[in-house]
Amino acid sequence: TDEDYLLLQASAGGGYRWQWDERASLRAALLWNYFYFNLLDLDASATLDAPSVFLSGHWAITPRLNALATVRVYHWPDGDTGTEVDSDIAYDFTKHLGFGLRWRYTRDGATLDRDDEAKTEMFLRYRS
Repeated sequence: TDEDYLLLQASAGGGYRWQWDERASLRAALLWNYFYFNLLDLDASATLDAPSVFLSGHWAITPRLNALATVRVYHWPDGDTGTEVDSDIAYDFTKHLGFGLRWRYTRDGATLDRDDEAKTEMFLRYRS
């Protein structure tokens, strides 16, 4: 059933960013996450704390070809591990028009709107 809900995720932690040059960078962080979930119609709520590791990388392979990846790994209180991976490779035909390939992987992730999935998509992008 569709329920009206509020989901809040707040994260705090520390990390480091490596910048090789203006074309490539990598970020890594250890985070502590706080989740608050409220079913508005039922006036029921729950909270959860979980540590996580965050990794993000960007590489401008050429001025028109870019690769981007983000990985989040959560350690849930019940001992499970949740993983979310989002990666894109995109080519810009012009300043405004480009296309790319996106791969998403989610397993026990911190989301309510996506089930466990492994999905590959091709996209066309227009920027104004």
